[in-house]
Amino acid sequence: MRRGFLKAAILCLTLSTSRLAAAESSEAAVDYLKEVKPLLTAKCVACHGGLRQKGNLRLDTAKFAIKGGDSGPAIVAGDSTKSVLIEAILGDNGRTKMPIEGEPLKPEQIEILRRWIDAGAKAPADEPVADPRDHWAFKKPVRLTVPPLKSEISNFESHISNPLDLFIAAEHESRGLAPLPEADKATLLRRVFIDLIGLPPTSDELRDFLNDNEPDAYDRVVDRLLESPEHARRWARHWMDIWRYSDWYGSRGGNELRNSRRHIWRWRDWIIESLAADKGYDRMIVEMLAADEIAPGDRDVGRATGFLGRNYYVFNRNVWLHDTVEFTSAAFLGLTFKCCRCHDHKYDPLAQEEYFRLRAFFEPLNVRTDQLAGKAELITGSWPAGAPPGNKLKDGDDFVFDADLAVPTYLLDRGNEKNPVIDKPLAPGVPSVLNLPLPPIGPITLPLEAYYPDLRADRRQVLIDNAKSAITQAEADVAKKQAAVETAQKKLASAAPRPSESGTADTTAPFLDENFATHNKNVWKILSGDWAFENQKLKLKTPGHFVTITTLTNHPQDFKATLKYRTLTGGSIGSVGLFFDMVELKDAQAVYTALGTGNSTVQAFHRRNGAEVYPGAGIVPAVVKVNELTTLEITARGQELKIWLNGELKLTYAMPTPRQPGRFALWCHAGVAEFTSLKIVPFEVSVDELRLALRTAEAEVALAAKSIEVARAEAVAIEARVAAELAKHALVDAASVRRPDAGSIGHVAAKAERAAALVKAELDALRAEQQLDLAKSGSKKDDVKAQEAVKSVEAKLTAARAAVEAAKSNAAKEDVNYTSLGPMYPTTSSGRRLALAKWLTDKGNPLTARVAVNHVWKRHFGTALVPSVANFGLNGKPATHPALLDWLAVEFMDSGWSLKHLHRLIVTSAAYRRASADTGPTRERGVEGQAISDPSLARRASLQNAKLDPDNRFYWRANVRRMEAEVVRDTLWSLTNGLDRSFSGQELEPASADTTPRRSLYFRHTPDDQATMLELFDGPSAAECFERTDSIMPQQALALVNSQLALTQSRLLARELSKATTGSAPTSDADFIRSAFERVVSRSPQPDELAKTEAFLHRQAAAFTDSTKLTRTPTGLNSTVPPSADPRQRARENLIHVLLNYHEFVTIR
Repeated sequence: MRRGFLKAAILCLTLSTSRLAAAESSEAAVDYLKEVKPLLTAKCVACHGGLRQKGNLRLDTAKFAIKGGDSGPAIVAGDSTKSVLIEAILGDNGRTKMPIEGEPLKPEQIEILRRWIDAGAKAPADEPVADPRDHWAFKKPVRLTVPPLKSEISNFESHISNPLDLFIAAEHESRGLAPLPEADKATLLRRVFIDLIGLPPTSDELRDFLNDNEPDAYDRVVDRLLESPEHARRWARHWMDIWRYSDWYGSRGGNELRNSRRHIWRWRDWIIESLAADKGYDRMIVEMLAADEIAPGDRDVGRATGFLGRNYYVFNRNVWLHDTVEFTSAAFLGLTFKCCRCHDHKYDPLAQEEYFRLRAFFEPLNVRTDQLAGKAELITGSWPAGAPPGNKLKDGDDFVFDADLAVPTYLLDRGNEKNPVIDKPLAPGVPSVLNLPLPPIGPITLPLEAYYPDLRADRRQVLIDNAKSAITQAEADVAKKQAAVETAQKKLASAAPRPSESGTADTTAPFLDENFATHNKNVWKILSGDWAFENQKLKLKTPGHFVTITTLTNHPQDFKATLKYRTLTGGSIGSVGLFFDMVELKDAQAVYTALGTGNSTVQAFHRRNGAEVYPGAGIVPAVVKVNELTTLEITARGQELKIWLNGELKLTYAMPTPRQPGRFALWCHAGVAEFTSLKIVPFEVSVDELRLALRTAEAEVALAAKSIEVARAEAVAIEARVAAELAKHALVDAASVRRPDAGSIGHVAAKAERAAALVKAELDALRAEQQLDLAKSGSKKDDVKAQEAVKSVEAKLTAARAAVEAAKSNAAKEDVNYTSLGPMYPTTSSGRRLALAKWLTDKGNPLTARVAVNHVWKRHFGTALVPSVANFGLNGKPATHPALLDWLAVEFMDSGWSLKHLHRLIVTSAAYRRASADTGPTRERGVEGQAISDPSLARRASLQNAKLDPDNRFYWRANVRRMEAEVVRDTLWSLTNGLDRSFSGQELEPASADTTPRRSLYFRHTPDDQATMLELFDGPSAAECFERTDSIMPQQALALVNSQLALTQSRLLARELSKATTGSAPTSDADFIRSAFERVVSRSPQPDELAKTEAFLHRQAAAFTDSTKLTRTPTGLNSTVPPSADPRQRARENLIHVLLNYHEFVTIR
């Protein structure tokens, strides 16, 4: 017993001593190359390395560290307590704590340095001194010899012929990895379909491929997919990520663009078309940076400059140009230039001055919107939803151009735009470290259509046609106004004599008596916003800009309206009101209450031809409170408007704009409300009111007749100006258009334009006279505000008459000065951006092709050859397969920069076609691609590979990936062939993504706004997205469970697969399940899956048969397709819904 105890004690002591010795040995054995050097590189070398040596200290080698700098040796070998390096890291002895920027060292990292120093600071004697300029990415790629296969390589790899695979196989051989065999045909087909076109194969396409045993079956599929229009849209979205595509944003409802360009979607269409045509990637870069210089005047090519327009920022030009420099260099060169805005790069040999020399390429840049022929329509209140009228073109071409060739570029001291170094303007230049000279920069003379877009044949013809149409419209308007006069005359002639105030609205049948119980679509039309008729109320739930619902018919001319509502919490100013006399939102009289930003009011405003007038006489302070019932009453009789708020008369007011027949509308602006009732009762019109109505109608006829004169004069003027401009720019012979009786053609144009201006001034004066007449007729001497309104109109009339006299004087002049047809831009471009584009796409550029190839590789394999896809610099991650990357880069360039060639090369490789994992009994194949009796061999090989290469950096298997957000949504739509595959068009509202079957890249995508499903499934950041990140969160599952789209598609697909025409389900459950698996996950079910799903169908059908035993759960789901009444079919709908929530549905294997 004692001997046993003693032996045990000795053994314990021995083990303890051994462990202590091992621990001491371990503590002393710090590996310099593995532990110390990477730490110093990450924390210190940016300021104390080959590029910069602050304090004359270098820490990129142990030898330099021991040598030290201005403060003496940084390291005292054997004594960390006397080492300046440790003092600086700790901030001891009055030293500034290092590093100054970035995270401080962790205690365990400091301990590594201490132990290394205390152990003698041992390092290899031949430690190389790295020159940052020798970084691999800064050297031109070279097509290395393809490595030969070795005899030891497995049978599977011995059959490969794709050069790409030989590089991969060499890594496998050197690392002892045994690659998995090719994926089964169904898995491979689904993978390549999703990768190349963003959609899974149909059931027919799957069966055709499974039944095609020809050796080239897969290659033919690849060729067909690459030529499919869907391929261009799939890969356009990838490049839109990299080039940070964003639709315009700012204040959508307020029609205020702050970022990007209004018609940027044309660039999206250009990307799709370029990829479909397999336009060379080099040419795409040239066009995106310099379309206006390489193809000036070509409007199709010009769309490409959306790449530059995307960076536009309305409030600060420096921000725009900074983004242009930084995202151009990151997208095409894989270099992080951002820090160079303020100082030299910390890791890469890139100077701050080089940053601003890059900016100099873009310094003359500006943007413009050219009007399209026949598309002069302006954005109005109904587009986009709720936007007020404005002067922005609804459609147009956004282009960049060099606006100021003489503008200098200055370095900004420390990046501060307030401190430009103005004594040293900088010329355009490129990073010297890349050892590629810049091509010569020369000015480019532009053709006429490039700098004078409105003189294009189509545009000038539209100007003439529009002028002629204006005459026709004015003549039709006179006839319409004359008919109104005749109607007013008849009413006056047939009216019984009645005192002017005798007509009341209290005894007359109402025009409208609304309690908002239901949405009567024969009465109300929603123009914008999410209005809802709920609980005996009309509610607006989301704030917007003049969000409007209108009656379908015109209201009585004179009426009393009583509106009851509550202004709810939400929005910034809480304006709630009504329109009357409304014509297409462009013309209306308005009354409303506003919470404002502290002072609530009730007031009137007037909209004429899209322009709004807010007279001071129409604004009255009032008490309006959130969530309190408000009663707003108005009477409109002739030009007189009276307003009561909660029973108190607030305003008696003469409307400054003439009344006209129109509709009634309710609206909210920057607020939300619920309306409880609305009553509109017509007045019995008095003889005096009828006389006023006749006088008003006659005045409108006079205005319309004068408008004909204006239209005719402007038509003459526009034709004369067109002729003069054609002659001036030598597009026609001036002599051929000279009039014998009218001097030079320029003189004719000038006279015609001034004559039109005179008639227009006379029209304005006539309108002012009529407004004064209306103001006087509706005012009372004791009404101070009304008298102020009269004085205001009198001042306008005085100004209008003065304008007429000035126009008469101007019309008498004899010269050739007339207005051009539109803006004219510089006739020369600098050529700077074209030179930069040519430098980027020179085959000697070491980065452009590598960066592009790396992006394509990552999107096919899930991981990149250079993991830091936007940082090929020293602080980025090294390439896992540098020789392969260079071989692919050179191959890409030699193929004419063909992206389709690159795709074909990658997806036909054995590396791409590998299985992602062994699937046990479902795959009777081993790692060498041969049938085996023991599938566990493959699994054991996979386990061995996983130990050697757990992250699959060397591609011994395929990576399992989740579908991108767009693929998830588009696949849902495609399951029933419901996906709309049409091309082109402006961006669609994100809110409609569940009900509009266009492909996902056509929906508006900005940093502020994107479709919910795309956002939940990690859609791209519109601010910056060189690579996407995948998240796993409950909302993703809920999106497929609760999505209106998923529910609707489940029911439609179940009906299609059941071939149910009368609600019955004739196909067998087993056949239905097989078809469902093929359609949803592109494979047949396994036996256990078939058994479980059949059991599920039986249970569900039985449950639905006796629905009294079921508990109905409100889900809030709204589907346009109701569930089947047949229990068996309803169960099938449920099964499809379950399969859509199966992880395999959103997975690429």
